[in-house]
Amino acid sequence: MITKLDLKPGTVTLDDLGVGIPALLPDQRWNGWQCPYFRLEDVRAARESFISLFGGDGDDGVRFHWDAETDLPSIVSLYDDGEEGEEVSTMEIDGETFVTIGWGGYCWYEVE
Repeated sequence: MITKLDLKPGTVTLDDLGVGIPALLPDQRWNGWQCPYFRLEDVRAARESFISLFGGDGDDGVRFHWDAETDLPSIVSLYDDGEEGEEVSTMEIDGETFVTIGWGGYCWYEVE
């Protein structure tokens, strides 16, 4: 079971796009890339930054989508018949909601 003590604060981005998102970072990595935990409140506050990172127009084959009904993000793959949410999951850590986005599929890295 993971706790906040197992995570260090940091800022991550995708593919050197220059948009930094606050996250908590575990020692665990996927192929050398970060596996960030985002506080749900930070994801909500950085909604436009996430849309920018994932190309809201779907040019990269995915589109970051915000579900108004659940107030949670999802990623729409334009290559998988539009199935949503595979790369996004939520979890509770020490009573706080965190979101993981693209673990084992996206190249997150820490920025200063």
